[in-house]
Amino acid sequence: MPLNSIKFKSQKSYFITFLVFLPLIGIAFILIFTTWKLPLYILPMLMFTNIIRIVRLCRCHYVISNQKDLIINFGPNRKTIPIKSITSITEVNRLSLYSWFVSWSNDTSGLLIFYHKSSKVVISPENREEFKALLEALRKV
Repeated sequence: MPLNSIKFKSQKSYFITFLVFLPLIGIAFILIFTTWKLPLYILPMLMFTNIIRIVRLCRCHYVISNQKDLIINFGPNRKTIPIKSITSITEVNRLSLYSWFVSWSNDTSGLLIFYHKSSKVVISPENREEFKALLEALRKV
């Protein structure tokens, strides 16, 4: 991480955490309490997709690097957005479940950032007001 970078943790929702661990609980229930057995090729696929979701839940943070780039780390994925390309920042109170699955957020609410001409991303830093104020200030510099 460069010297002039500021790191913000992602806010985590109990509802989203429950949604991530629900399939694991279901698989454990099926394996322990029923006589129905999953085909062997389905179990690794289910476990792999849930491991990716858990990594996304645990390793999510946002970095403002050298006061010119917003770096979004979301599990194994990483996205860099030049701060000068951000056109607007608005707060979103409730994301639909579909929007949450395609967003870079661990919460059902967050900041909707429009950048370039028509691209957008939803993020959920813990301290939204400070993060939004810092991005607005850096955009105008």
